[in-house]
Amino acid sequence: MALYGIEAVLFLVVFHFSLLVAQASGPWYLLVPPADYSTATHRYTSLADAPLGRWYHDGEYGSERECQDARGAKGGEAKRLSTTVLDADNYYHAQAWAFQHGRCVSRNDVLKLR
Repeated sequence: MALYGIEAVLFLVVFHFSLLVAQASGPWYLLVPPADYSTATHRYTSLADAPLGRWYHDGEYGSERECQDARGAKGGEAKRLSTTVLDADNYYHAQAWAFQHGRCVSRNDVLKLR
């Protein structure tokens, strides 16, 4: 099927617009601060002041909303575990704290950090 005149122009406009939307919407990365384990206290501590280059890549999502939802779900589960299971080394508490302070960043933002 050949497109002529206004149909061809409309097709190109819609096609290029859809490419721009696809580039702007994803991917999004969930970054969480690294943790440090102290052999002196036998406890985990999250390091929110660590440079972003050291933060863990905890997932890739198609949109910022999906990333934020995953961050909330993972943080909620870690918080739940920190209160319902033995957490003597503070692992789940530190993990919940890390997700609370984690960041969802777009691929473009990650590229700017390099």
